[in-house]
Amino acid sequence: MEEKEIQPAPSSLKAQVWHQFGILPKPGHTEPDMTHTVCRHCKTRIKHFGNTTNAQAHITRHHPEMRDTERTQPPAADQRTLQSFSKLSASSKRAKTITGSIANCL
Repeated sequence: MEEKEIQPAPSSLKAQVWHQFGILPKPGHTEPDMTHTVCRHCKTRIKHFGNTTNAQAHITRHHPEMRDTERTQPPAADQRTLQSFSKLSASSKRAKTITGSIANCL
């Protein structure tokens, strides 16, 4: 299996583990064979059932150094992150208003 045969995972697959795996085309076709994934490091074919469990397990068992780099990558540009919130003082007017609104809902 040559590196040029391995296609990148479809862009709809967003998990970080997909940076470590690719997809082979169906034999005799150009469309991807989504029944298996291919590890870009050792070229092992891994059965794909529509989730990342097998791919994650392969990286954990066979390439643990890759698992650590996966977590340190920055989030994608289109991924939004929450800003940290400061805790309100219980005696502040805003905290009392929020608490009153929650009490009314209940």
